[in-house]
Amino acid sequence: MNIDGVKAAQVNPVTGKAFVTFNDEKTAEKHLSLAVEKAGFSYLGSDILAKDEQDYTLVKIGLGVAVGAILMALMFVDIHPPIPMPILSFLLATPMMVILSAPIFEYALVSLKHGRLTMETMYSMGIITSFVASVLATVNLLPGEMIFYETAVFLPAFLTFGKYLENRAKKGTTEAVSKLVSLRPKTATKKVDDSFVETPLGMLVSGDLILVKPGASVPVDGKISRGFSHIDESMLTGESMPVKKGEGDKVFQGTTVMQSPLIVEVLKTGEDTTLSQIIKIVEKAQANKPDVQRLADRVVVYFIPSILILALASFVFWFFFAKVGLLIAVTAFVSVVVIARPCALGLATPAAVTVGVGRGAELGILIKSARALEVFEDVDFVLFDKTGTLTEGRPVLADMYAEVERDAFLQTLASMEHSSDHPLAGAVLAEASHLPVEYTEGVETVPGMGLEGKLKGNTCRVGNTEFVAKTASISHEGMDFIEREGKKGRTIISLSLKGKYLGSASFSDMPKKESKIAVRALKSQGLRVSMVTGDSWESAKRIAGELGIEDVHARVLPKNKAALVSTLQKEGFKVAFVGDGINDVPALAQADLGIAMGGGTDIAAEAGDVVLMTNSPKNVFVSFLLGKKVMSRIRWNLFWAFAYNAMLIPVAAGVFYPIFGITLRPEFAGA
Repeated sequence: MNIDGVKAAQVNPVTGKAFVTFNDEKTAEKHLSLAVEKAGFSYLGSDILAKDEQDYTLVKIGLGVAVGAILMALMFVDIHPPIPMPILSFLLATPMMVILSAPIFEYALVSLKHGRLTMETMYSMGIITSFVASVLATVNLLPGEMIFYETAVFLPAFLTFGKYLENRAKKGTTEAVSKLVSLRPKTATKKVDDSFVETPLGMLVSGDLILVKPGASVPVDGKISRGFSHIDESMLTGESMPVKKGEGDKVFQGTTVMQSPLIVEVLKTGEDTTLSQIIKIVEKAQANKPDVQRLADRVVVYFIPSILILALASFVFWFFFAKVGLLIAVTAFVSVVVIARPCALGLATPAAVTVGVGRGAELGILIKSARALEVFEDVDFVLFDKTGTLTEGRPVLADMYAEVERDAFLQTLASMEHSSDHPLAGAVLAEASHLPVEYTEGVETVPGMGLEGKLKGNTCRVGNTEFVAKTASISHEGMDFIEREGKKGRTIISLSLKGKYLGSASFSDMPKKESKIAVRALKSQGLRVSMVTGDSWESAKRIAGELGIEDVHARVLPKNKAALVSTLQKEGFKVAFVGDGINDVPALAQADLGIAMGGGTDIAAEAGDVVLMTNSPKNVFVSFLLGKKVMSRIRWNLFWAFAYNAMLIPVAAGVFYPIFGITLRPEFAGA
C-alpha cells in the first residue's frame, strides 16, 4: 500500500508501535489513519496507548482451559448424560471456541487479504480442521474417533495465553522508555506578577520563570535564575551522586531538586527538551533492524509456507502411503500446523534490541540505531580524542615554584588574574579561592605575552618567561623548574613584582579519574587503544603515559582526524572514534562507530552513533559490554527459536509413530 508523501515506515513488533516518516505538505495524519484501518488494524493516534484488556483476556483463557479440561475428562469418564456425548461436547465446545477464536480468525483473514501467512493463519487452520472433523464425526459422516472438540478449544486458549505472556514480556522490555515518559511532569508553578500559579506545561514559553520545590521534578529544560540546590540527574546520566547547581547553571526536565527551592528560567519545553529527545532516540533505535534481524525476517517469509507444505505432506504420507487411517493423518496435519513457532524467529532480535537500548538509556548510554549494536562486536580499534574526552578539558594548576611564601605567591597571582578571562585565570582563582584578592589597577593585556598592572602602586607582571624576564632576573632554580615542566608539555607562567621574580606556576589538562580504568578495561577486551590530539607531542605523550596508551597521534589538525580514521580503516581496522567537540564531527562520521561524549557539543552528539550522557570514559567500556551482550542474546534467541522448530516439528509429523506407536496430540502441540 503506497501513500503519497510517506518516505519510510518501521514497525517494532515488541513495542507494538509504527514509526512513519512523511512529508506533511503532501499527506496528513488522517490519511495515515485511514490506511492503517484499511489494512485491518486499529489507529490509536500518535501518542495514545491502547486500553489494557488483560483482565478480560485472563477470564477468557481460564474459561477456555476449564471447558477444554471438561471435554477431555468426558472422554475418559463413564457417564450417561440425557443427550448423546458428541452433542453434549458440541454444545460445550462451540460457544467457547467462537469466543476464543474470533480475534484469531479476524487477524488471519486480514493477513490473507494482504497476502501474508501468519501464526494466526496456521492456528486457524488447526482449529477449523479440528472443529469441522468433530462436527462431521458427530453427525456420523466420519468415524467417532475423529472427535477433537477439546482440541478446538485448547488451541485458541493456548494461543491467547501465549499472546498474553508475549504482551507481558513486551511491556517489560519497554519499561525503560515508560520510566522516562513517567518523569515528565504535567504542570509547572509559573510566576505571574508577584505570585506563582499552577500552569499546564503546554502554556509555558521560553523566558517564563517557574518555581521548583524540593523533591519535585524539573518540568522543563531551563537555567537557574535564583537559588542553589543539589540535583538528582540519575535518570539522565546514570550517575547516582546528585550534582550541586546554582545561578546560571542549566537544569533538565525530569531531574529532581533535592534540597532548596529554585527559580528556573524556561529555555525548552515539550518535544524540544533533552528528556523528550532521549525518548525519541531510544524509541527510534528500538524500531531499527540490525542485519541479523533482516536475515530472520527473510527466513520467516518462507517458514510458514514450508510448514504448511510439510503438514500436507504428513497427511498425504500417513493416509495414502502408510495407510494408518484418517485419525493419525489428521492428527499429524493439525499438530505440525500448530507446533511451529514463526513468532519466535520474528521476535528474537527485536526483544533483545528493545531491552538493550532501554537498559542503555538507564545507564546514560543512548544507542541511536540497532546497527550500532552490531558494530560493537566488529570494532577492534578505539581512537580517543584527548581534550575533554580523556582529560577534563580545562587547565588546572599542576605545580609551582615560589621564592616567597606559597600563599603570598598565589594571592599576588590571583589578584592579577582576577580581571582576566584567560582559561589559566580560572585555574589560578580556583587554587587561590581561600585567599582574599587584592585590588589592582591599570591591568592591561600584552598580546601573546601576559598581563601588566599596578598592585599597591607597584608594577606587577604575569605571563610567559620572556615577558617576565624583561624586567626581572629569573633565578637558576626558577629556570630549572620552567625547563622541567616544559618537558612535561605543561603551560608555564611566571610572576614578578617591583622588578623582582616571585616564582612560576605550571598548568596542564589533567586526565579524568576514570580514563585510566577505561583504557585498561578496553585493552582487556582485546581492543587496540590510541589517542589523537592537536596538542604538542610533549603534552600528548605525558597524558598517554599516565593512561597507559602507547599509540599516540599529536599535532593533528581537526580536518586530519577524519583522515587518520580513514587511514586506519584502509589498514583493515574497524574503528570506533570517541570525541566531544565540533572539531571531532568529521571523525565521528567517518568512523565505523562514532561515540560522542554527552558533555560536548550538540553537533557532536548528532554525529555520533552512540551518545554518552556523562563525561565519564568508563561508559565507553560499558557501551561495548552492552553491545556485545545484546548481540550474544540475539544469537541465543535465534538459536533456540530454530532449535525448537527443528526438534519438535518432526515429532508432530509422527516420526515416532512407526517405532513407539505414539503421536503428539494437537492440543499438546499447541501448548
